Order: sequence, then structure tokens, then C-alpha cells
Amino acid sequence: MQDNKYDIEVTATDNAGNSTTQEITVTVTDIWEGNYMFETNPFSPYSAHEISTAINIMPVRYGYLTKSGLFRNKGLTGRVAIVEENEGTFRISEAKPVGSQGQAVEGSNRRIRTFAVPHFPHDDHIAPADVEGLRRFGGNTQESVTEYLNERLQQHRTKHEITLEYLMIGALKGQVMDGGGRVVADLWAEYGVAAQTMNFVLNNSATKVRTKAVELSRKIEDALMGDTKSGIEVLCSPEFFDALIEHGSVHAAYTATASAPGMIAEDLRNVGFKFGGVTFKEYRASAPNAAGAQTKFIEAGKARAYPLGTMDTFNLYAAPADFNETIGTLGQLYYGKVEPAKFNRGYDLHSQFNPLPICLRPKSLFELSVQ
Repeated sequence: MQDNKYDIEVTATDNAGNSTTQEITVTVTDIWEGNYMFETNPFSPYSAHEISTAINIMPVRYGYLTKSGLFRNKGLTGRVAIVEENEGTFRISEAKPVGSQGQAVEGSNRRIRTFAVPHFPHDDHIAPADVEGLRRFGGNTQESVTEYLNERLQQHRTKHEITLEYLMIGALKGQVMDGGGRVVADLWAEYGVAAQTMNFVLNNSATKVRTKAVELSRKIEDALMGDTKSGIEVLCSPEFFDALIEHGSVHAAYTATASAPGMIAEDLRNVGFKFGGVTFKEYRASAPNAAGAQTKFIEAGKARAYPLGTMDTFNLYAAPADFNETIGTLGQLYYGKVEPAKFNRGYDLHSQFNPLPICLRPKSLFELSVQ
């Protein structure tokens, strides 16, 4: 393979008739001393010459739940998550005369639940033509193959992150679903409980919202069955959040405090608004599903409530990749591989992740509605 470099001047004229002349280097590569050539085209929008502004448009990564630490990571060595439930009955003891026979201690009820961990692979191919003459993003030099491979792998990672966020919000809804609408894990059916709902009646000015918030906390505490919590968080659709903030009882309560001017000036959607011991945050995550339709992670007019700071209520199980070298190893969240394509005609990329986020106490999950 032989590279021939030529210095040439290029004049570009825009629609207004303004001309710009720039000296660039053109590289012509002869492959195997034959007639096949890759040539840098100086007039291509992707060629290695300087541009004034670079804008990198990527999907918005909604990783609030992923970054929150709500779900505890648990690696698996297989493709099935086994959850053992030990439910004991504890009663208040009755006093007996000294020397009398003691009360029998009831044994605990154990139950094993199994959940299949889903598999999400992505395959990709990079041809030499994809990289040849490609300008480094935002610069005026040729992008290297390594840089281009890293960019493509980062795109894979972004797809996986969006999918994981969708799986996690599904776990908070009691049904973990994939982008094709298939139910991966139905927590309501598995645990034999009905979906938990609560109407906040925010369309009624007489509603005592603080009382509603305290009632929600009590219901979640009862559903935790001995697990602890540090608080209650509610992820709200924009419609629910606005109805809450503008409700008369809420507005009157926070305008009467010393911090009212700052709260009114502050955009409370992301930092959160605490009322009645419950923290409300706006959550606007959405992404295209497998069919390309834009999907809101929380439906309009709805909100999702769940406990924070639990010991063992939310788990994220990760199964190992289906590689030879990962057999019997503890699963990690993301896997990626790159190898030369057949005849060294580019590179083949493969990434995958095998996650299952679930809630072990689904009765602590509530769907809230405006009305």
C-alpha cells in the first residue's frame, strides 16, 4: 500500500458569492498496487478540512434512575435471577406462669421466585470507506480508526443506557417491559397483588394535598414489610407536577414560609419539591420504541411513587455475556467487543447487556393520578 500526498488550493463559494481559499493536503492511497483507490474529497462535508462550528447531535440520555443508586447492582453467574423470600410471622407473646410450657415458635414461610434475565445485543460493522477521509469531529485532521471505533461503541452504550432507564421505570410500574412491548417481568402477577393506585384529586380545590401525601407515606411504609426507608420520592409527568404546584393548598403553604421568594423564583422541576414529607420531581423521559414511536416513560397526568433508602427492595441483576471467556463469571452491566472483519475489510462491533431491575416489594409502588 502506497500513500501519495498532494498540496492543492481549494476555493469554496457560498450562496452569497463569498469565496474562501484554503490550502489542504490530499492523500491518494493505492490498495495492493491495483486500481482500487480511496480518495479524500475536499468538497465532501465529511472530508478533513476545517469547519467553523461543530454540533454533536446525540439522543438525550435520561439516566436519572440509573444514576440515582435506587437499584442495587447484583451480578449473576447465570441467566436466571433466583429470589428467595423468607416470610416469618411474629406475634406479641402472652405471659405465662413460671414453670409452665412455653408457646411454640412458628416457622417461617420460604418461597423461591425465579426471573429470566433478558438479553439485549447490538451488532455493527465499520468499513474502511466509513473512516477514510473522515474529518475529526470539530477539527481539521483525519480521524483515526480507534477514535471512530470508540465513538461507535459510545453510541452502543447510549442505546443500552436508554433501554436500562426504560426497564427501571417499568420496574417502578410493576411491569418490566422491553421496547417491543413484551413483558419481561410482571411483578403484580408474580407476587399476586393488585396494582397500587391513588387519586390525588388535584382538580378539586378542596383537596388537602398534604393529607394525601401523608396517606401515601403510610401506605408505602405498610407495604415495606419490615424494610426501612429514608423517604418517599415521586416522579411526575409535567401535567401532574404543574397541577400539584399550582394547587391552592400547596401554593398557600409554601408562600407562607420564609423561603417562598426563592421557591417561586426557582425551577423546582428537577431539584424537587418536598411537601408533606414526600419529594416530587418532574420526569420527562421519552424515547422511540422498537417500532419508532415516541414513548413517554410516564404517561400524561400520572406520577410514580416509591420508597428511598431501602435495604433490599430494589435490585438490578446483571447476567454475564454469552462469550466463551465469561462462562461462570459474575455478570457486569455492559460488554463490548471489536474484531477485524473477514479479509480485514473493516471491523465488526458487538455490544450487549443483560439486566433485570425488579422491586421485591411491589405493593410499595404507587401510580398517582391528577384526578
